[in-house]
Amino acid sequence: MVLNYDVLIVIMAVMDSDVGCMMRTCRTLNRAGVPYLLSGTVTAMESNFASLCLFMDRDPAHRFRYLRRLLLHLPIIPEIDGSDEDLLRLSTFLEHARFLETLDLGCFQDFLSDGRVLRAITSLTNLHDISLHPNTFDEARVMLQELQSPLKKLVLDCIDDFGELHDALPLLERFKSSLLALDISGAIFL
Repeated sequence: MVLNYDVLIVIMAVMDSDVGCMMRTCRTLNRAGVPYLLSGTVTAMESNFASLCLFMDRDPAHRFRYLRRLLLHLPIIPEIDGSDEDLLRLSTFLEHARFLETLDLGCFQDFLSDGRVLRAITSLTNLHDISLHPNTFDEARVMLQELQSPLKKLVLDCIDDFGELHDALPLLERFKSSLLALDISGAIFL
């Protein structure tokens, strides 16, 4: 029995784990399966980031359109030799992710000190939800000051690398008309 593509696409929509297998069968299902693969939170880790980039770069105009939620868990340290290629890959990835709505920067955020990555994040105009974790307040301050998107939700830890608390009010004023949810820790309000 041969099923029409529209029936196969409906079947793909209810499948959880075998979408990738169905996508490998033909071009039509390969293209139709992308929204289902990217519908949840995509986690980019050191072990899978290169393959994620290759997957997205095969058809960037189509695939990046469906990337809405991203968790970056990448231990890229700008001062380490060999990380420049990783930083370029990350900044290029983020430049293409212009439909991104939610960005969680995980616990490794040293890459925020790289100007290319910072510019790529701050240029995301659809970003509504961002999570910044401990020990990155200095980098987060610069990013939030330059961010072009009206945030609706912000998770922010105001403790810097030296354990000092900071005033978060100047950063939050920019988002007073759009911010609906705020999870803040380690802040002082002067």
